[in-house]
Amino acid sequence: MNLRILYVGKSEPWVDKGIEKYTRRMPNLSLESIKEYPQHNCFRRMLKQAGSSFRVLLDSQGIERTSEELAKALLDWSQSHKYITFLIGDDDGFTSENRKAADTVWSLSPLTFPYMLARLIVVEQLYRAKSIIDGHPYHRLCQPHEP
Repeated sequence: MNLRILYVGKSEPWVDKGIEKYTRRMPNLSLESIKEYPQHNCFRRMLKQAGSSFRVLLDSQGIERTSEELAKALLDWSQSHKYITFLIGDDDGFTSENRKAADTVWSLSPLTFPYMLARLIVVEQLYRAKSIIDGHPYHRLCQPHEP
């Protein structure tokens, strides 16, 4: 399963450090910045770079999934696609036409996150999903303990 994140926007050192923590553990995950100017061409460039991969667009209008549901979805998507590409936009998000062009639309939460933070959350959730798939204890270790 090869995973790629295409994103728009700047980064901060603390975000890069957090992302690096997970990407070191997932050699099959890559992140690529898409230049956002002119903005109306940004999504077109994302689609071009995504090529024939399975395209997961991140948008508040998408499907909310638990970590276990994401793990199952990743397995399902990887059955028919060698590459899975996640598309993260800027502050303005994506249009309804953009959402229609994606293979699926995923919402992290009903909350709104800055695009930098969304990137970090997506990377962590992909690592968590991969841990669930592989039977690694990471997912359970991060759960709150019952009193």
